[in-house]
Amino acid sequence: MKFFTLGFMLILLASACTPAEKQGSSTETPAQQVPDAKPVALPASFYKKLQGTIGNSAITMDLVRRDSVISGTYFYEKVGLPLSLSGSLSAAGVISMMEFEDQGDETGAFEGKFTDGHTFTGEWSNKAKHNALPFQLTEVMDGKPSITLEHFREENCAARDQRLKLAEQSDGTPTYDMCAYIDVSSIVVTMGNAAVDAAIAGEILRAQALDVSEEESAGKRIAPQSMADYLHTIQNLEFEEDLFRDQAIDIITNDRGILCLNAGGYDFNGGAHGIGWTHYLNLDLETGKLLLLKDLLVPKFADRLNAIAAKIFFDIPQNEEMLDDSEQSHFKLNDNFAITPGGLIFTFQPYEIGPYSAGMPEVRIPYTEMEDLIPAGGKLAHIRRK
Repeated sequence: MKFFTLGFMLILLASACTPAEKQGSSTETPAQQVPDAKPVALPASFYKKLQGTIGNSAITMDLVRRDSVISGTYFYEKVGLPLSLSGSLSAAGVISMMEFEDQGDETGAFEGKFTDGHTFTGEWSNKAKHNALPFQLTEVMDGKPSITLEHFREENCAARDQRLKLAEQSDGTPTYDMCAYIDVSSIVVTMGNAAVDAAIAGEILRAQALDVSEEESAGKRIAPQSMADYLHTIQNLEFEEDLFRDQAIDIITNDRGILCLNAGGYDFNGGAHGIGWTHYLNLDLETGKLLLLKDLLVPKFADRLNAIAAKIFFDIPQNEEMLDDSEQSHFKLNDNFAITPGGLIFTFQPYEIGPYSAGMPEVRIPYTEMEDLIPAGGKLAHIRRK
């Protein structure tokens, strides 16, 4: 499943069965038609955490609206591994979303409406299996952080203006007339504790303010101190340079005191293609601090975790074909991982392993495969679904 979808797709574990089948949901009885509900006015942007059922199966959904674009994730409570959602909201208030597994395969579709601002009802369907089930989800109002959406953009039109001027002088036509830009869709997380809120805001800024500053102090890059400083780095381009950068924060997990975010993006600055990336932030909502693997697993976990990951990764045929025998024998996880209620998801950047055509390969390790690495009473023991 690919979690980030601004010109590139981000991530879930490939399987021959549908999500409903994974949970043991009944598909024997055709879904009854959900009454046509009168749509309600929704904010132009929002984040909602929803819980309810598809058929008889309990699910949790994190849903984000940015204008007419709807995105998010959801997981079945019995499994806990998220599927990605991508869709739109019509003028009539109908939300249509496709769901995708980790390899980008479409596995189902949601179509429904909000009936009172907090209740989302409709029908989930799977075309391949020719089955459909009603769903009903209700917004969780308590016990979660307040999350609001922000949008920032700054442009640099100097190179564009130079091209237009040269084209006018030569009676030619420029190949394109876009201004260079950085476009960021971000979030604000509020826990009601100033220190925690500031810590979370700092981590989000650091994740989205990329290595664009050349200033160094004591051998370390000086990161922009604010989003405005970061956006203004677009003005540092030379006249012949271009940069078209889209970034967004996606919510992967918001559950039991852990907030996992994906600070993803996509750059194009000429050449045959652009390049995307994904960067996970796992935040402890009690402290605002990042959670690292060493905070979650038993000591000396690395060799065992790499062995588990290699077996899962190379059980997928296209992954086995991606790397030669030598590369397979040295397979090693990176530190870019997402905490979910069902397991850890590791995502590699383009070219990190395999060619560009491989995209951003992923390894999903269910907690059931790493029982011996999870300390009793730790963060993973608390968030996991039994």
